[in-house]
Amino acid sequence: MIEIKPLTENELSARVELLNNPEISKFLNTHEIFNIEKTINWFKEIKKDKSRFDCVFYVNTQIIGMGGLVKINYINKNAELYMYLNPVFQGMGFGFKSAKKLCEYGFNKFNLEKIYLFTFNENYRANRLYEKLGFKLEGILRQHTIKDGVLKDRNVYGLLKSEFAKQ
Repeated sequence: MIEIKPLTENELSARVELLNNPEISKFLNTHEIFNIEKTINWFKEIKKDKSRFDCVFYVNTQIIGMGGLVKINYINKNAELYMYLNPVFQGMGFGFKSAKKLCEYGFNKFNLEKIYLFTFNENYRANRLYEKLGFKLEGILRQHTIKDGVLKDRNVYGLLKSEFAKQ
């Protein structure tokens, strides 16, 4: 059973470890190398930010991944989803269940009408996961982001509350 909990300071070292994992970082839209000091400062800055919800995915007492909703727009009722799963737990259905829980949280708790996200075009596993969840490919931002010295395409996916409710 997946449990979703708000991110606390206690999980920041696990966050740093996950974000620096090469299997995760290769698909992050950043060049940053994460460390605990910067992450603690980041956490202090975002704690009171009502336009974001950062969370941790647990199975029993084990952290399996993290994610959140950012750029929560209460007027337009939309937000951007992000998530990453410890590679040890990938391929077991936990990513799908975690993403589903996060979408439920966004649609119910924040009363969103749309959740959107970005992936690298070559992140096939993530693309399949989000499509399985009902996200629709809304477009491809061609040669949009430089990652590891290469211009990469970014996929834009969207999921409407009405589509999610039909599942």
